[in-house]
Amino acid sequence: LQSTTHQLNVEKKNRKEKIKATNASRNREIGRKIGSLAYFFFYNKLPYLLFEKFLSLLSLNTIDIGQINHSEHFLRNLLDPCYRELQKRLRSHLNQVLPCTDHERPVTLLLDKGTKKHDTSQLTMIRTPCLKGGILFESFLVGNPTVIQGAGLPLTQSVVNTVNKTLD
Repeated sequence: LQSTTHQLNVEKKNRKEKIKATNASRNREIGRKIGSLAYFFFYNKLPYLLFEKFLSLLSLNTIDIGQINHSEHFLRNLLDPCYRELQKRLRSHLNQVLPCTDHERPVTLLLDKGTKKHDTSQLTMIRTPCLKGGILFESFLVGNPTVIQGAGLPLTQSVVNTVNKTLD
């Protein structure tokens, strides 16, 4: 345990662990930067193709953005986990008991058809009391399924399926 070789190996191992810890910290910081930018893109409905250009601009301004997750594919792959997390938070929010009524929040469905390039979809939203910060109501888009049949029963079934998928 006192040999020179052993001491050199211990020092080498300690250096590697320190470098590994530094890299892990750097990766977390870079992940936060890229994740925040991705959220900014989702929230503001920006085209995914601009993501790479934004990252190039950040890099030119000497902001460390690492070497991975720089393509539009990263945004597309991140969208599903973000959507699932938002659904989970929405369910939790809607299941909270309102202190003024001692019951779960009442909800109202808001429905509207939209057509874009001959494709009709059913916008499905939920509206519920907010009671925070002077805001009386808040609305959440819970789905936008394609309308296959415009008749009453299939359309109603589509709305029920969309809402159940969100709330279950």
